[in-house]
Amino acid sequence: MTQSPAPNVPARSTPRAVGVIGLGAMGMGVARSLLRKGQELVLTLALEACLSKRRILEIYLNSVEWGEGVFGAEAAAQGVVAQTAEQLVHAVAAVERVSEIGRAHV
Repeated sequence: MTQSPAPNVPARSTPRAVGVIGLGAMGMGVARSLLRKGQELVLTLALEACLSKRRILEIYLNSVEWGEGVFGAEAAAQGVVAQTAEQLVHAVAAVERVSEIGRAHV
């Protein structure tokens, strides 16, 4: 059984497949997918022409499965840390700010 990265998320007995972004970053699936790579390139260029990078990332993060049956960043935030995604963003920003202040005084 694999170890869970977060304490409140149960570990799985079988590893999950890597998402499309991960596969692209690792250069996997080259053999039969030359045509598919061309199609992905056209789609990527079209998306980037119509949407900002931030919006593309937002769409991706809200469609990916974060855990067993947990889809989207909001559901993941509520399921793992029992906070809304917005509360979590503010908490992380506060921690980063405190960290910056601490480094400035060292």
